[in-house]
Amino acid sequence: MKVNLMFLLLVCAGAQAHDGTVNVSGTIQDNTCIVAPSSQAQTVPLGDISAKQFATQGSGSQPVAFVIDLQKCGAAATGVDFTFSGTADSDDKTLLAVDSGSDAAQGIGIELQNADHTRLPLNQASVRYALDPTLTDNQFTFYARYIATANSVTSGTAKATATFTLTWQ
Repeated sequence: MKVNLMFLLLVCAGAQAHDGTVNVSGTIQDNTCIVAPSSQAQTVPLGDISAKQFATQGSGSQPVAFVIDLQKCGAAATGVDFTFSGTADSDDKTLLAVDSGSDAAQGIGIELQNADHTRLPLNQASVRYALDPTLTDNQFTFYARYIATANSVTSGTAKATATFTLTWQ
């Protein structure tokens, strides 16, 4: 009897349905590349440097290279702009600010440079770099270094995080 009653309850239960729509859209492009896994999250070791090396505002450490590798570029990929973003230094908005904290260095920022050692202002698009879609890899070299933003640099931890955005041409 229990089985029959259960079956009867299931049959009598009203089924209600509501319809909905999901629209999916996008564009398949042939003018982009893939950022190589090795370039997606990098650490650039600027080293342990004496605060006395920064004798005056504008003095800097030796630049350290890092590479952004773009792979599998589409046939229509001709150029790319890089925009490095992050928290700007309070004394020089073109520099990346070092992370704050009780043990943070003071009077110092981080300069990003292109392959010619020209400053890449933070939060601004770079000049256009040419892409060669016939190459397996299009590698672009950049540099990072410490720059004194004051006449006196206080020792401490000097690290920061920047992200990069690619604009395809």
